[in-house]
Amino acid sequence: MEGYKALDKTLKRFHLQAKTLAKKADINPVQLSRYRNGSNDLYSETLLRIVRNLPAEAKGYYWLLTMTEDEEEENDEVKTAKV
Repeated sequence: MEGYKALDKTLKRFHLQAKTLAKKADINPVQLSRYRNGSNDLYSETLLRIVRNLPAEAKGYYWLLTMTEDEEEENDEVKTAKV
């Protein structure tokens, strides 16, 4: 799963506020918002600051999601294979 989707899903699952996370990571909340909706990318150092400021369980969940296929991509692959 792409990083921005994984972060968005993580924040929602653990009921974390993006504004609070942005403050802890010392980034502009608008920058984080744009990353979460896929309209902007982040430098790797900035993304690491964000992830480091997640609670331990949320951090593990985020990394797990980044290592898995996106559900939409999986469904597209299955549809293509059936054709």
